[in-house]
Amino acid sequence: MKLKYKIINKKNLYSGFFSLNKYEFIHQKHNGEWTDTVGREIFSGAHVSTVLPYDPIKKEIILIQQFRAGVLSRYDEDYLLEIVAGIIDEDENPEETAIRECFEETGCEVKKIHPIQSYFPAPGASESYYHLFLGEINSFDGERITGLASENEDILVKSFKIDKVRPGQGYHVWHYESAQHDTQNRVLVFMTYIKCPEEGGETEFLHFSKIFIAVISPLKSSPVSIMFFIIHKKYNCVATISYNHNI
Repeated sequence: MKLKYKIINKKNLYSGFFSLNKYEFIHQKHNGEWTDTVGREIFSGAHVSTVLPYDPIKKEIILIQQFRAGVLSRYDEDYLLEIVAGIIDEDENPEETAIRECFEETGCEVKKIHPIQSYFPAPGASESYYHLFLGEINSFDGERITGLASENEDILVKSFKIDKVRPGQGYHVWHYESAQHDTQNRVLVFMTYIKCPEEGGETEFLHFSKIFIAVISPLKSSPVSIMFFIIHKKYNCVATISYNHNI
């Protein structure tokens, strides 16, 4: 059903680094009826281009770290890892912005760009609309600090290796399901498997019989399975996933 709505009133509440607007509107419900007047405060967002730089020679992706005010109230660990992003200027299209921002924030020149998806990242609170790209770059020559001084940017650029698993090789990395904040004693964890190979793949667990019970639940008419872990309160889950098929 196509979205049907009517904006009754729009009022600007604040304008600064971001703008906040209040909307009053009505919209048609799934049953065909119309709502009463609804009020919502919404951040006035811009169109944004985001790009994941990829080095096809070294098989590396490039991510950045910078200070973000939005995490101040609940996060005091390392800087967040992010992909490149920037607001689309009036005289640019999304691809041009992605290429420009990649060079400004990482120092890497995009040789070929591939559109991935366009989406609303937080439609319940913001009007922002994002365009996501994969950008092929020249060979990345090491960690560096970049950013525009005029925008108070202090950006650390890092590269991360991509491993492709080939038949017979496998992938074996222990993963420690550590708890943080108010979840020190987890009693239930679940994992979603996007692919379910009939043979050649497995998930191993350390101290399996002592810590938890595992239940595998395949989803009907889907290649996806969900595995639930009921974990002993004194322990956390330590597991490794091994794949012996192409990714």
